[in-house]
Amino acid sequence: MARENIGVIVCPFTKRHAVVRADCRGKKYFYSAAGKIAPNLAAGQRWVNENMLPLEKFSVNETAPGYPPEVEPLTDKPAPEREEIPLTPSGGIKAEYKAAKKSFLETFGL
Repeated sequence: MARENIGVIVCPFTKRHAVVRADCRGKKYFYSAAGKIAPNLAAGQRWVNENMLPLEKFSVNETAPGYPPEVEPLTDKPAPEREEIPLTPSGGIKAEYKAAKKSFLETFGL
């Protein structure tokens, strides 16, 4: 039986959210698609504690026994729609380019 999830962290290997759990001695580890990652030194435990996010802000879906759960952030508002930005400014540059364009002979002063 799996340990209880106590938080969420971004896995440095897969760059996806992973659940944080604690072993029987209280040391924290995270379980991601890269496997069980258990930093056992004090600096590793400190890193997990500093980067761990609260579990309440995420939904955890168990997929299959022995496979890491899927973690997705909860969102109350819809995703912002991206404003469409034109690739070039309208009108002004084309007119300036055509006015500044010289013929081949004018380039050499002929």
